[in-house]
Amino acid sequence: MNKKGFIATSLIYSFFLIFCALLVGFISLSAHNKNLLNKSNDNIRNDLIGRVLSNASYGTYIKIDVNHPEYNLNNVNWILYNTNNNESLLVSDSIVLSYDDSVTDSISKANNEINSFIGSCINDIYILNYSDFNLFRNNINDKEILEKLVKVEPDYLVINNNMGYKYTYNGNIDLSLNDYKNNVLNSNNLKIFSNGDRINIRLVIKVSSDKKLSGGTGSVFNPYNLRCV
Repeated sequence: MNKKGFIATSLIYSFFLIFCALLVGFISLSAHNKNLLNKSNDNIRNDLIGRVLSNASYGTYIKIDVNHPEYNLNNVNWILYNTNNNESLLVSDSIVLSYDDSVTDSISKANNEINSFIGSCINDIYILNYSDFNLFRNNINDKEILEKLVKVEPDYLVINNNMGYKYTYNGNIDLSLNDYKNNVLNSNNLKIFSNGDRINIRLVIKVSSDKKLSGGTGSVFNPYNLRCV
């Protein structure tokens, strides 16, 4: 083969390799775009069909659009921990109400105020009760979910046998599941409030489990939105 023929052949092979590379790149890009499109279509389809609260996993974070003249519950994340008899229970992941009054007066004030939250989305609302801790124990078998259910600062009020106690988190996530449950859900963590203690209150809401969820992923940073209609 002469020099010119060799160069021509080399050019043909070079163009062929470039063409192959471009073809492979185009196919890969098309596959990637198709996956993105399918994922987007799935998300849209889920929203159109409607994810419902009853299908959400325990430990899911949810926001609820609730208008109130004094309190902005829109900034509160709620954690799902029980679904039964067509209703779901969700607990606030932070302090919602706080008082400098006595325990009895704080409970009375809170109960008077939270009744106004009951409406289109909320069937019932109450101060976190030790019976809810028993639901945590029975329903949740993941230490990380248990931790986010109970580990809220500062110390907060828990009702037990119609009395208000201060709950102090005292957990070690490295323990076995049963030991961790016994550690953090033990009634020994309920203490008498001292004079001058601020009464911090978390709330539990009861919502119809057929309520639709939209947007988000259910994580703390990207919670689902609960539709009130």
